[in-house]
Amino acid sequence: MDGLIFKVHDFVECHNHDVVAECDMQFVRSARKLTQVQEETIYELSNLNLGHVKAFNFMRAHYGGFKKVGATKDDCKNFKQGLNCFIGMYDVEMIVQRLCAKKTFSSDYSFEYDVNDNGELIRVFWADEISKSNYFVFGDIISFDATFNGQICHLPGHNIRTFKALQEQE
Repeated sequence: MDGLIFKVHDFVECHNHDVVAECDMQFVRSARKLTQVQEETIYELSNLNLGHVKAFNFMRAHYGGFKKVGATKDDCKNFKQGLNCFIGMYDVEMIVQRLCAKKTFSSDYSFEYDVNDNGELIRVFWADEISKSNYFVFGDIISFDATFNGQICHLPGHNIRTFKALQEQE
């Protein structure tokens, strides 16, 4: 193919057309982009446990239709996924900060956590006054293992320990 030269012999204007129709331009990647306001909306709604689809539907209703959003559900999903991967690097610090904040508001709130040599959270335990009173009344507690080894961002898992370890320390 190197060195080949092509020439246009005949150009028929009526055979020319747009690659994408004007009404479909919203689907072309180069025409789609989340604005900073839209990214903040997705983030704030995710703090309320509303996923990217509900965030998109909210923006669709707010802006007045699919075309006026300027992005697709997949764009919202990709932004949220990228945000989760970024937060994943600071996940442990955020969890510990949140647990410390809860302790300042509740005198009977307790928590413990363990971090491995790589700074990954390997175990966390928390108990508020209601769970402690339930333990004293019923003498038992539910513990669970919520490991997420299959996450795309490879976030460390969380292993909840039983209440007795904390009770023995108090």
